[in-house]
Amino acid sequence: MALEYRMKYAQMKARQRKKIKPWYLKPWGIFSLVIIVMVISFIIAASIYIVRTAKEYNEQQLVEQTKREFVRYEQAIEGDINNISFGPEDATITVVKFTDFACPICAQSAPIVLNLKENYEDKIKFIHRDFPTQENSVDLSSGAYCANEQNSFWQYYQQLFNQQERFKNLQDEDLYIELSSLSKELNLDSTLFAECLSEQRYISIVANDFQDVEYLNLKGSPTWFVNSHPIEGHVSQDQFILLIDTLIRELN
Repeated sequence: MALEYRMKYAQMKARQRKKIKPWYLKPWGIFSLVIIVMVISFIIAASIYIVRTAKEYNEQQLVEQTKREFVRYEQAIEGDINNISFGPEDATITVVKFTDFACPICAQSAPIVLNLKENYEDKIKFIHRDFPTQENSVDLSSGAYCANEQNSFWQYYQQLFNQQERFKNLQDEDLYIELSSLSKELNLDSTLFAECLSEQRYISIVANDFQDVEYLNLKGSPTWFVNSHPIEGHVSQDQFILLIDTLIRELN
């Protein structure tokens, strides 16, 4: 009986061990573990994908924002089709000058612009921008666009700088009379010129230029941009022409 008892006891222990087998070793436990591992793997993979996608999206957004800021910067420098310019549109060198007809330093550098027009008109693109700083600057700039209606912008440009003292401290009606007198000296139709000036027909162009001045945070006039690189203040004609000649050799 002792042997039979021991056999029954062993069988009972075996059944007991089978009953208390860990759940993860049981078929349903193994299946559950597989499902859990799959779910965790999916969550990890999804998290990695989301993080990577978000990073790529942020990087793309940063690139797009940088592109937009660069385009806005270029537009602020070069203005639009309303701004007076000369030279080929596809020129490899673009020179922009923010100037004020009432600024003495701008008058000193005006011959540089006239030199560029005379000798480099087929090699570079030049864009005139207004940087009004004085009480009468806006009217002086508006007069330039009125002269441009009669194809005399550059004649007006030259004489306004040459005779800068003549218009100094003049405002409103006194300034209009003197500018109309200048238009006669330039053989313009003074009546049409006076109408254009009194209507402030081109004040929006000058205002847009000044908005770009503020956007670019320009400190003073004149401010030049040569292929978007700023040059502040007066530059001697020799230095500036040397710069342009050097760029022409290097870029063309």
